[in-house]
Amino acid sequence: MASPADDIRNAMLAQLRSSISFSKGVGGRISDTQPREFPCAWVGVTMTEDGTDGVSLIVTLHVWKRSGEETATDLLREAEAMFATPPQLASLSITSWEPDHSEVRLNVEQSAYRGLTRFRAHA
Repeated sequence: MASPADDIRNAMLAQLRSSISFSKGVGGRISDTQPREFPCAWVGVTMTEDGTDGVSLIVTLHVWKRSGEETATDLLREAEAMFATPPQLASLSITSWEPDHSEVRLNVEQSAYRGLTRFRAHA
């Protein structure tokens, strides 16, 4: 049985992969772990809390691009538009879904731009 975190991550990955423009923008590299090649995108759950009234999650989408801050920002905006509403899950009812934080930065090695956007979810 998959966890709520796995269910949300897998639904987001499927939705990202189904977007031709997003998938093309990251060279088809969309994963649940950080790929070793750029460009790429991956989704991770950074925090989970089991409460008495459900599960709270913070889900982070990471985008890595070498071609510049603008292209990383464009990919994040596209993903944020895709997830303006929560992913649909048969196994879980998401009662709250909201964007939490978004940024694009040059990585420490100055070899790629890393964009991330976080979503808070409650199910």
